[in-house]
Amino acid sequence: PTGGMAGLPPGDPQLVSMIVNHLKTQGLFDQFRRDCLADVDTKPAYLNLRQRVDNFVSNHLSNHTWSPHLNKNQLRNNIRQLVLQSGMLEQGVDRIVAQVVDPKIHHTFRPQVERVVREFMSPGKEEAKLVSEAQAMEVKTEDVQEQVDSEREGMKGEGEEVGTQEEAEERKEGKTIGKLKDEVLNKDVDPLQSPNEKHHINQKARERLKEGEI
Repeated sequence: PTGGMAGLPPGDPQLVSMIVNHLKTQGLFDQFRRDCLADVDTKPAYLNLRQRVDNFVSNHLSNHTWSPHLNKNQLRNNIRQLVLQSGMLEQGVDRIVAQVVDPKIHHTFRPQVERVVREFMSPGKEEAKLVSEAQAMEVKTEDVQEQVDSEREGMKGEGEEVGTQEEAEERKEGKTIGKLKDEVLNKDVDPLQSPNEKHHINQKARERLKEGEI
């Protein structure tokens, strides 16, 4: 502990009071209250308590006759005292707390309270821890980015190699087609062949070119 807290043992009322005041100044209690009140009207315990109070008030008012001279404030205070004396509020609130607050204690409230208490008790250590965690996160992010860049470069290299291989095959195929085409077009034709035979040979060459054999 720092300052005047150095000589206070754990659990000391003064230390506890200082921590509680610090938690309040951080706005944690207001935040917890808002979180709980946002869910309270949906819980069965609240709905049940409200129904019981409504029935109790209705039964009490049924025994009174309304008149213009009725003292409403006095009647309201009387009903409030009767509700408190009945004990229904105390039991009902305990059930509401169990349904609203208990599920949030370990997963929501306690981690935030522990963090603020650590900051209050050892502000330098907590700040150093946060800086260390931030630096570790930055290093992890950089490592992930380097891995992604490396994978992209590898994929790019493989793509270029495949493209080069395909281009070589296309050039080879083009040379082969050109050579076959020249052989057909420059094929010696017997001068004694009839025009019909020459026409038949040329027609056959065209068909072969058209079918992709050449």
